[in-house]
Amino acid sequence: QMPYKGDPNKHPLCRFPARRKFIEKKLNLKFSNVRCPDFEEWKKGINPVGVTLVFATSYPGNPASMFGHTFLRFRRGNKVNDLLDYGANYGANTDGSDNPLFYAVKGLFGGYKGSFSVSPYYQKVNEYGQIESRDLWEYELKLSASQIDLMISHLWELYYNAWLDYWFVDENCSYVLAALINVANPDWKLVDSRKWFVMPHDIVKKVSMQIPLRSIKFRPGVKKVLEERLEHLDGEQRDKFERLIDGKNVKSLKTDTLDAGLDYFNYKKMKQKGQLSKKENSLYQKLLVARSKRSDRGNLIFVPTKNRPDDAHQSSLLGMTVSHDKDKFSYFFTNEQVFKDWIDADKGYEPFSRFKAFGFTVKASELRIEFDNLNLVSATSHTPWNTIDASVSWEVNSGYRRVWDNRCDNCFPLELEGKVGLSFMSTHDFLFTLLVGGFGQAHGDLPDGHGAGWIVTSRMGHSANDKLKFFIEGNIKSDQANKNSDWYLDSTAGLTVSVERVGDIQLKTVVRKIKEGPEKIMHQLALNFFY
Repeated sequence: QMPYKGDPNKHPLCRFPARRKFIEKKLNLKFSNVRCPDFEEWKKGINPVGVTLVFATSYPGNPASMFGHTFLRFRRGNKVNDLLDYGANYGANTDGSDNPLFYAVKGLFGGYKGSFSVSPYYQKVNEYGQIESRDLWEYELKLSASQIDLMISHLWELYYNAWLDYWFVDENCSYVLAALINVANPDWKLVDSRKWFVMPHDIVKKVSMQIPLRSIKFRPGVKKVLEERLEHLDGEQRDKFERLIDGKNVKSLKTDTLDAGLDYFNYKKMKQKGQLSKKENSLYQKLLVARSKRSDRGNLIFVPTKNRPDDAHQSSLLGMTVSHDKDKFSYFFTNEQVFKDWIDADKGYEPFSRFKAFGFTVKASELRIEFDNLNLVSATSHTPWNTIDASVSWEVNSGYRRVWDNRCDNCFPLELEGKVGLSFMSTHDFLFTLLVGGFGQAHGDLPDGHGAGWIVTSRMGHSANDKLKFFIEGNIKSDQANKNSDWYLDSTAGLTVSVERVGDIQLKTVVRKIKEGPEKIMHQLALNFFY
């Protein structure tokens, strides 16, 4: 080997330490020793003795994060607190100026560069668990010292040398992390080249099934802790809590109510980027003084560890629906590359979550086969409006959908739809939501080639348990761009029976009506398979 002149940190053996280990092992070669100051200092600072895959639950404020996020935590040797570990995150490089919707659209089509960052774990816990109120699930992997060493060496290669085009549903955080973990043992085959799209839940499921685990731990977000604390207040103390945070003078507060008040203002502070209003800060200080005078600890809060992401169904769907209308049968065949509907079982997902992308439905009836819809992206946030969080729900839909009203004969326009509204949820098993918004359509067979108007959507759902869900949905639309168009109603009621991790069975009744036209009633049986 020729002697290397120049900065040793730029020597290929320093830039690619994992490749060096791989070649030496597979080809039985031995490279000369090269000192790599930057790599050695970086590796010594992390000092990894364990690896944990961390799953952050969905973030309702951002459509791109509705399926959650994954990153790695490297457990350090000779430390007491796990918050002093290091986290390795792969994400899109943004300047923070893009709004959430534009961020999601741009990310869906590879509009960002992706790269690795390494930071103290307490910063990740603060970002996800405190500021964004997301729960963290920690899956500690059972790896040997040599496997950990190979992983950290490959992480250096990616961290120091590489960037990729970032795709939210393909080469995303989970796909790249799976490839990194797979370096420790290629036989795990965590990256499935047969699937076009990879979601965080898919990787968590694969890792938990194929790699031995040391432990699974749950770290609830600050909002989840507050919600659980409020669940333990009786009616009188809950009423006092609501008056307390409203700034009213309240006497005879129990310690648990004081703790709930402190948690509430801490949550508000996180949501408001570390700032409380003058009135809020005054109340917060008074609560701190009052709590300091209490010697009792209050009730310890235990947040139930349900909805583990590795219990979720797979994120792609194949479905068949048999529909009966009077004496006629129709058959619908559906494929969605990314799929979670609000009427599905919620095990492993946030309650009543909805995100669908890149799918289509084909209709077969009377020896005729035709497209019924082509879905691009559809997403809904049913974040509940309640005492602690006055959140607004929203929904966006985009794609080609067949028109069945009186404006054109069976045409198939491009449609964009956006709605906002309020949702109310009771202990995560009952939902009521009302959304109002508008839509736009484009097709040559529509009057003037386009349509635009208002839409109102109402939903009610009830999860009886992990396997059974009841639902009702109604949509009223009116095309204001076409003076001759009537409003039209599309409503669905039914139930979903989940077959754990495999699929579900849905029984539905669909009612469609144009203002001046006849009512059309269809009874449907849907069989869905997740893969």
